[in-house]
Amino acid sequence: MRAVRRTRRPRHDELAPYGRRRQHAVIRQQVRSRPRHERREPGQEVERLEHDRRGAVAPASAEGVDHFAIGGERESVELDRWASHVPTQPLEPITIVGCDADFGVQRETVAVTAQLARQRVRAVELARSTMCDWITGICERLMPLRAHLMTAVLACDVVHADDTPLLCLENAEGRGKSRAALWVYRSLKATLFDLRPNRSRDGPSRMLANWKGHLVSDAYSGFDEIHRKGDVIEVGCMAHARRKYFEALPTSPEDSSRMLASIQSLYAIEKEARESCMDVDALTRHRKEKARAVVDVMKRDLDDMATRALPRSMLGEAITYMQRQWVALTRFVDDGRLPIDNMPAERAIRGVAVGRKNWLFAGSFAGGERAALVYSLIETCRQHGVEPFAYFRDVLERVPTIAEDQIAELTPWAWKAAAS
Repeated sequence: MRAVRRTRRPRHDELAPYGRRRQHAVIRQQVRSRPRHERREPGQEVERLEHDRRGAVAPASAEGVDHFAIGGERESVELDRWASHVPTQPLEPITIVGCDADFGVQRETVAVTAQLARQRVRAVELARSTMCDWITGICERLMPLRAHLMTAVLACDVVHADDTPLLCLENAEGRGKSRAALWVYRSLKATLFDLRPNRSRDGPSRMLANWKGHLVSDAYSGFDEIHRKGDVIEVGCMAHARRKYFEALPTSPEDSSRMLASIQSLYAIEKEARESCMDVDALTRHRKEKARAVVDVMKRDLDDMATRALPRSMLGEAITYMQRQWVALTRFVDDGRLPIDNMPAERAIRGVAVGRKNWLFAGSFAGGERAALVYSLIETCRQHGVEPFAYFRDVLERVPTIAEDQIAELTPWAWKAAAS
């Protein structure tokens, strides 16, 4: 009987080119031993490899490599061809030293949602560790601004809240991941991203512990304890309710279409008020005159459909959600300060959801906190119509020398006021 040779997994330091203890590619196959005459099949592209004095391996050319020889000439590891993932548009040139280079990498990593591995494809080769150090330095300089962002968010009496999951590596070798929760809190003045180890109620409870006002959310059960105290009033999201009826449209077209038409009428009333630039008092009167009648019709239709829809059907789940949230969903009708939905928070968090398809996870929980800080500043800049690159280029030069009691001058709204 032919003996089967036992293979071994490569050590972490063997996976890194030029002896660096970082893995720059993803293993697609486990290490396997093959006879010499089968190692290079006809038509198979295998780059010539050169061993450095440390015993690691390096590609013979600067272009993408398909294979690395590791630990001996009888073993190979098949790796992703990273050159095929390079962006089609050329990247902007950077200065090697200075704030332009620092934020150039950070902007492409966060705002453009490109992972650091793509930043290696440049006229100048940059080590990933160098770029990580740059991002860490940026966030250390900007960390004092986080407290001012939180103060600005909680100073408003209406706050939007939402969350999205974020995977974080538990160690540098990537052998474990934890599912953290990235919360976003958005007011008229600022946006704050807050990373928590999990999606429990502890995150929003600590953030909103001493706050009083109206919280716009999507009926997350973790907010129930906050609302139970009476200081924080719940405001529902009509867009979230509409989404459930849209999902029920294929199975219950008649009832779902009727409710969707009523919700569309409410948004048409909001659009009319927005185009007229109404103040709070005028908007309150406008809603009471026009939206109240629509809401009353929706309530009658809702009660009628509840007697006919199956509780576990798509339509039944949409009806149950709206019935439980009816007071919160219609609270905006009597108060012009309140929005009709939670879309500002969902739009703010959309960049994270899109970027996550590229970078997949944060290298550590601390790295996720640094990303949350930069996301907060970028979204706040967008709120105030500030170009993020110009803002960061100026702020990074001023932060090391500015006095601690003057750090508030570097917030996006104060920076815009000083620049105008």
